[in-house]
Amino acid sequence: MIRPLWKFLITLSVVLSPVHLRARLAVALEPFPDRLIVLTDLEGRQANLNIAIDNGDFELSTTESGPRLDFTDSHSEFIFAGDLFDRGKDSIKLRRMLLDLKKRYPERVTFLWGNREINKLTLLRDLPRLRQEFGNDSHKIVQSWAEAQGLTQVLSYHQLELSEQLSRPLTLAEAATDFIKQVQPGGEIFEFIRLGQIGKIVGNTLFVHGGVTDRNFGEIPGSSHKIPNARNWIERLNSWGQSQLNAIETSAKSGLPLNTLLLTYG
Repeated sequence: MIRPLWKFLITLSVVLSPVHLRARLAVALEPFPDRLIVLTDLEGRQANLNIAIDNGDFELSTTESGPRLDFTDSHSEFIFAGDLFDRGKDSIKLRRMLLDLKKRYPERVTFLWGNREINKLTLLRDLPRLRQEFGNDSHKIVQSWAEAQGLTQVLSYHQLELSEQLSRPLTLAEAATDFIKQVQPGGEIFEFIRLGQIGKIVGNTLFVHGGVTDRNFGEIPGSSHKIPNARNWIERLNSWGQSQLNAIETSAKSGLPLNTLLLTYG
């Protein structure tokens, strides 16, 4: 049974027809899990996760380190299909809950990249230029980057949530410094992205954030060769994505210019 928990799920995951997919898979279909929970586009707002909790798909408890999400059975699998951040004041709490769930159940939890994950990496690309322009003024750095990305409220949301968690007022500069830290390798945002991938096939269903068409099916960015087999394609595409992320991490740590194809999809 698949539990679609977002009304726009069908536009964000691609369900190919059995005949079409069998031809593309070129292998027998793998069994579908007894229970698959799919959730997407939380965008910094916990309300839609609360629907899943109310439906009995997850349970939420309180620990010394904060809220903790857990499965309600021993066999459910969970796909988060991208766009965790940006448009609400729950981004920190959500990423920590999902990171904790992924680390406790690595084989049952899958993160897919959405544009709101990938666009955070553009801050790493832009940091050298922004530091030349604004020096160590983290507020101006993050604000300039956020405005260019169309994320006009991302810093104020981060300030509000971080202030609540630390139980003290924070300046925008303090919030911006923390935001930069979380996007860099070793930070929670980067770690969330590191644990993700581009696509996943479950049974006869291909899940991605965005869309797959006959035109882009089988494509690997930077390659003119198309891969006709769906499983091989997704495996190669995920491998490409991780290699791009590794290059971003290496460049960010060494201070080298950061310019990878992956960033064009943010």
